[in-house]
Amino acid sequence: MECWDNRLTTRQCTGNANRPERPTRNAAPGLGRPCMVSMLVLGCIFQLLAAASAAAAGGGKSTPAPYFPHIFRYAVLNQLSGVNPKDAQVAIEMNLLRYYKLQIPQVSIVFQFLKNRDKVIRLLQERKLDGVSVSGVDFVSIRDKTPINPLFITSKLDRPTESYVLVVRANTTLASLSKSPQRRLVTETTVAHSAGRMWLDTVLWKAGYPSSAAFFTAIRFAENPARMVLPVFFGRAEACLVPEGAFDTMAELNPQIGKRLRVLMRSPGFVNTVNCLLDNIDPTFVNLMKNNALHMDDTPEGRQLEMIFRIKGAFLYDPKYMVETERLCRQYRQMKHTKKRHERHTYGQK
Repeated sequence: MECWDNRLTTRQCTGNANRPERPTRNAAPGLGRPCMVSMLVLGCIFQLLAAASAAAAGGGKSTPAPYFPHIFRYAVLNQLSGVNPKDAQVAIEMNLLRYYKLQIPQVSIVFQFLKNRDKVIRLLQERKLDGVSVSGVDFVSIRDKTPINPLFITSKLDRPTESYVLVVRANTTLASLSKSPQRRLVTETTVAHSAGRMWLDTVLWKAGYPSSAAFFTAIRFAENPARMVLPVFFGRAEACLVPEGAFDTMAELNPQIGKRLRVLMRSPGFVNTVNCLLDNIDPTFVNLMKNNALHMDDTPEGRQLEMIFRIKGAFLYDPKYMVETERLCRQYRQMKHTKKRHERHTYGQK
C-alpha cells in the first residue's frame, strides 16, 4: 500500500497499524518518517511537472530511439514533370537496391509517388515513411510540421540552385504584353505552388498586375523545355516560364532562338529538390544515403536515375542554399491574400 497521506503513520502505511510505533531517532519535532515519505512523493511530482514543462517548451516533440530501416519506405512528392512514373519508379528502386544491397543484403524498398502534400505530412508524422524527396518550396512548408532532417539537394545544374526566366519575343515588354489581347503562357508544371509560378506571381503583383492565373488569358503545360520555348518562337504563345539552364542550352544549340527571343525577367536561384530522412534513422544508414547521392555517377543504375530526372548535381544540404527559396515563400504568403482580393477582372478569370 502506497502512502499518499502524511497524516498516516509509517506503520499504518505499511499495513502494520497494530504494532506499537517506534519513536524516530534524530528527527526534528514534527518531521517523522511519514512526512519524509510525503516529501519524496512531492519530489517525484515536481520532477514530473518539470519534465512536462520542458516538453511543452519544446513543442511536445520527442525523438524515438534510432533504428535501421531494413524495409526502406520512401516517397517522392510532386517531382514528375516530364518523367514517366513507371520508368522513374524502376530507376529509383534499382538505384537504391543496387547501392544498399552491397551494405545491407536483407534490405527491401517500398517506394511511392505522392501528389498530396497533406498526406505526406501525415505519413511522416505517423512515421509511416522513412524518407521523402520534395521540392524546395514544399520543404519550407513541411519541415516544421514533420520529424525530418534534410540530407542532400539534387539539381538540374552543376550548382545547388536554379533560376527561372520569363521568355518573350524580342520586341516585347511587360507593359506591351499586358495590353495584348492574347497573353498565352507555356510552363513546365501543373503544380500551383512551384517556385517558378510563385516567383512570377510576386513579380506581377509588385508591378501592379494580378497573379499569373489572371494576367494570362491561357496557361498551357509542357513536359520538356523545347515544348515551352518553341511555341513562343513560332508565335503560338506570347511567353514561357522555363528554367534558365534549359533556355540557355536551347539558345546555344539554335542561335536563332537567342535572336528572336529574349529574357524579360530572371528569378533568383531556388532549390529544386530536397531529400530528407526521418530524424531517428540510424546514422550508418544516413551516411549510406549521402554517399549514394554523391556517387550516382559510379553505377549504371545511378546514371539512369540522373538521366530520367535530368539530375546534373547532388549537394549535401546547407541552409545557405535555401535563402532565396525561403524569402520567396515569405513574400508569396505576405502578398497572396491582399493581392488576390484586388485582382482586376479585365484580365479574364479562367
